[in-house]
Amino acid sequence: MPREQKRRLEARKAKALVVSGQAPRRALTPEEAEALLLAVDKAEVQLLGIKRLAALDLNELHAAPWCCPWTERITLLDFAAWRGRDSFVSSLLNAGADPSDGTLEPGVLEKVPRAYAAWLARAASRLRQAGAERLSEKAKPKCGGCSGSSCMVFAP
Repeated sequence: MPREQKRRLEARKAKALVVSGQAPRRALTPEEAEALLLAVDKAEVQLLGIKRLAALDLNELHAAPWCCPWTERITLLDFAAWRGRDSFVSSLLNAGADPSDGTLEPGVLEKVPRAYAAWLARAASRLRQAGAERLSEKAKPKCGGCSGSSCMVFAP
């Protein structure tokens, strides 16, 4: 009978640790976070395996890339959801990332199909983006003449 490959065995063990809540987590360095954000951006799956992700704190905020002007800090999950990388979102969810920012009880997303969980994560990310953009609109100075948020207003 063939033996299981070592990498698959390690991946299964990492997933079991995540599910049981016993996975030792560490914070990402800024360089690691930048590398992971770039990997998501370029759709490179090599850096986003369960074994690597299970050892990382996936819910912390990192410096947002230049392509995310609505925020200064972003999670890996929000970035993957914003880029529309559902396979990366699923990988991050499998590794224990929380799209609800602690609102949902642990294990709730395990009960729904993976595709639906990825959709929920994308929806939560979009809502956070819309909220951040809305707040930044309120912070813009008002125009003296028209009391709009800027002098250049498109109103057909």
